[in-house]
Amino acid sequence: MSTQNKTAEPRITTDKSGPAQAGRPWSLPRIELRTIINIPNLLSLCRLAILPLILFFLISHRDRVAFVILIIFWVTDALDGFLARRLGQETELGKILDPLVDKISIGLIVLTLAVTNDFPIWLAIIIVTRDVLILIGSIIVFSSRQSVVSSDVIGKITGFCFAGLIATYILTIKPIMKPLFYITSTLVAVSLIDYTTKFVRLIVLRNQKEDENS
Repeated sequence: MSTQNKTAEPRITTDKSGPAQAGRPWSLPRIELRTIINIPNLLSLCRLAILPLILFFLISHRDRVAFVILIIFWVTDALDGFLARRLGQETELGKILDPLVDKISIGLIVLTLAVTNDFPIWLAIIIVTRDVLILIGSIIVFSSRQSVVSSDVIGKITGFCFAGLIATYILTIKPIMKPLFYITSTLVAVSLIDYTTKFVRLIVLRNQKEDENS
């Protein structure tokens, strides 16, 4: 993925159906049946379907079984993006569904680990709060620009650290638990600032364009 940006505008993906119509700021993109029933979107839905199994085995203290299913979860997460690009099946729905499933899953898993595996409850609450704020910001940006804010390098690294930290608490890998804990905590704050900056910049750019057109 290229990291070169010729303008100061954050990297976004835009609905080809055009900008939101006046008087309809909350309109949703047109979604055709063929954009729903494709392999990447089905993989995202499969991840959502196996999430209750992960939570069940964590609550039952069958951590190794939960971790095996979690590996399947992560593999399908990597596959859906790869296949979407390889098969030319990238859709607006997929760009919304994939990160939404990720945020729901991470939130529920860390909250469950806070109850069962001594995961710090304050960090779990911060992670959930961060993801809720990102979702709210994404909804605001999408409603005004019909655009989906893509995850950047910071977001991807943060997600990777989430996965590592979750694994250390499930398997109780104490030697790397503490350093990974501090790294992830820092990245949570950095990524939230990064997303907030993007959202504010997009909204400012939108207002500037509206002023130019008025």
